[in-house]
Amino acid sequence: MCLVCIEYAKQKLTIEEGISNITEMKQEVGEEHFLEVYNQLHDDLVDRNLEEYWSHYYEQVGFGD
Repeated sequence: MCLVCIEYAKQKLTIEEGISNITEMKQEVGEEHFLEVYNQLHDDLVDRNLEEYWSHYYEQVGFGD
């Protein structure tokens, strides 16, 4: 595991910080690990954004008012 993985698992890095850090460390960690970590962080970001969107969906669109 790389430093980004360890710190993200401990919740000491936000998703955005993790993406930034793994991008900076791409050469050190190698292409395969970079893609694995980047894709996981990206999936976590999409999940978080979808949760936020759907949790306020009806307030945003005014459906049923």
